[in-house]
Amino acid sequence: SLAVRLIRAVNSYDPRKGYLEEYILSQLKREMVRIRSTQAVYGLTQAPANIGSTIVPLTIAAQRESYWETYIAV
Repeated sequence: SLAVRLIRAVNSYDPRKGYLEEYILSQLKREMVRIRSTQAVYGLTQAPANIGSTIVPLTIAAQRESYWETYIAV
């Protein structure tokens, strides 16, 4: 995704707004923040910002509770 953001940054660059290097760096930093976001990590488009602590992988759920299938069925 950083490579795609880099290509888009170069294509959308306007020399009247500053240096190319600064623009590219700011675009890549924005992409890094987006990559770390809940939406990118969990693939949830309407996820609240703090949902990361409430999501448990199924492998961990199975280790914690023998009836984990009933929890995800609800």
